[in-house]
Amino acid sequence: MLTRGAIRVALLSLALLFLVWEAYGAAQWVSHAGGVGPALRHFWTLLHGDWILLVVVTDLLLIAGVVLAGLWIDAARRGFTLPRRMLVAVAFIVFGSPVLLWYLASRIGDPASRGAAASPPGDA
Repeated sequence: MLTRGAIRVALLSLALLFLVWEAYGAAQWVSHAGGVGPALRHFWTLLHGDWILLVVVTDLLLIAGVVLAGLWIDAARRGFTLPRRMLVAVAFIVFGSPVLLWYLASRIGDPASRGAAASPPGDA
């Protein structure tokens, strides 16, 4: 069985690896397109020309919105101040999965989060 420390290290390592992967992919995308402007125009053209791509992207945006709402609620339960919740929310919007993995790693072993998942909202 994995210890909490090992799980935390695994989550943080995965977050870092995925952040590097995202940065590499974004750099390749912009480089191959010839700049940020052409890359965004190409993406916009593809999005409007392929219905399934549009469906996939909107589904991912919906999932990200639900995750962001859950992150916001959980951070409030953990006692994060409004500015700190805003920082986490903006970081999640900008960087995505690496921030979520970091947040999950920060929850492991946090006394404020013990038992929080066991009781539904409104049950205090």
